[in-house]
Amino acid sequence: MKLLKISMLFFYFLTTHAYGSIEFNKIKQSIYHCFDNSSDCQHIKVPIELNDEIDESILSIDKFFGQNYLLMTLKYNSTPNKCYSLYEIKNHIIQAKGKQILSDGSQLCDYKKTNDQLINRFLDGGKWYEKLYKEKEKYYQIILEDQCIGCDMVQRKIYNKNLNYLLVTNEHNLLDRKPIIKKIAIKQAYLYDDALENSKTKMYLIEDDKVELLQYRDDFYQIRYLTKTQKLIVKWVHSSALQVH
Repeated sequence: MKLLKISMLFFYFLTTHAYGSIEFNKIKQSIYHCFDNSSDCQHIKVPIELNDEIDESILSIDKFFGQNYLLMTLKYNSTPNKCYSLYEIKNHIIQAKGKQILSDGSQLCDYKKTNDQLINRFLDGGKWYEKLYKEKEKYYQIILEDQCIGCDMVQRKIYNKNLNYLLVTNEHNLLDRKPIIKKIAIKQAYLYDDALENSKTKMYLIEDDKVELLQYRDDFYQIRYLTKTQKLIVKWVHSSALQVH
């Protein structure tokens, strides 16, 4: 009898794998997880087609839009990104088809939720990106995107009806970053229609005029300037015309 118990225990360890607070049992084809508190523990049915992915992943469960989701991220990852595949849990059953919850099709990576907002962070092409989303029904709508985190300046894309650009400061917290204002450093700074030498206009700004920086490209900054008559001018100016600090 003792030998039988030991054999059964050994068999349990071969067929049951723990992922933090989550246990996956291949024989029962289910995971066991304790939700918001230790008294709410449940067996959740797993579709057999997810077995291979589960074996290669670290498992966690999180709640989006009031619904529980199984999150899987690869155990062995050659990139700094910690990204997830999402599977909705309905009636104690994990749905076999992966779920997309970000409006722009991005994969959910090193994310942080605050109230009805979500910040998604990942590395792509040698640059860090952070995207801010707002909860909308059953998905997150993208609001803005910051690129090149850790640079002196961060390029921001703002998603309204039209796509707008803004250069902001590089505070660690996305929500603390502010628009960058610079002064014109020369007597006459000619404005350009594009970031090209041959697009020079007859318009110019004068020393100490303040401009808001929108984009940087090929030694030119796209700037926004508010005239004394409250007219907005959006043009390009050469970087040499601006204050360094």
